[in-house]
Amino acid sequence: MTEVRALGGNEPAAGRSGDMGEGPFTRPRLDRRSVVLLAASALIGARSARADCPGAEAFIESAGERTVAILNAKDSDDAHRLQEMADLMFEVADLSLIARLVLGRHWRSATQAQRAAYLDAFRVYALDSLAYRFAQLGRGVSFKLLGRCVAEDHDAQVGTEVKLPTRPEPVRIDWRTREADGGYRLVDVAIEGVSLVVSNRSEFDSVVSREGLDALIARIQGKSKQRG
Repeated sequence: MTEVRALGGNEPAAGRSGDMGEGPFTRPRLDRRSVVLLAASALIGARSARADCPGAEAFIESAGERTVAILNAKDSDDAHRLQEMADLMFEVADLSLIARLVLGRHWRSATQAQRAAYLDAFRVYALDSLAYRFAQLGRGVSFKLLGRCVAEDHDAQVGTEVKLPTRPEPVRIDWRTREADGGYRLVDVAIEGVSLVVSNRSEFDSVVSREGLDALIARIQGKSKQRG
């Protein structure tokens, strides 16, 4: 282990020529034990600020099991499954944060009226899109955690596999969660390495750069109406 040098160890002794003595502005000296304790406290604080993988995995496991139950329900038609999936996505996903992450740099330059219109349009679009995609998976779906979780600051990415009756190989889905208000919310989904936030950000950025934010809002609203 690299030796930690005590702060002030090379300071000139009080009373030397040019020295200001032990006046009120002298930097306090810390012995080795104090430095080690401060370093340990900082490390503990940094760890506590990081996302909690066991909590994130439990959150995703619960959401995954509920998703599978909705998809595999035998007495449910497509419209009912779609509505149940939309309700579940609204509960577990932080749609406002996802909307801001997707819009990226354009969020800062948007007016308050544009932000409000965009958030309203995106919530409908995201709920409709996510629910529709999951509902199309059909029955016979199974889900399992891979035991792979990566904690980064306030986010934790949980790896899962989803088996579909129409595919011989399982689909890898990574769920990015964020801890907030004593619980967890979903902030991104990556299917086979393709992030929902990143892929939509590229598309949205292209539209805003060419046509402006109002045009993007109109397009989002149009997509939702077409699917509805």
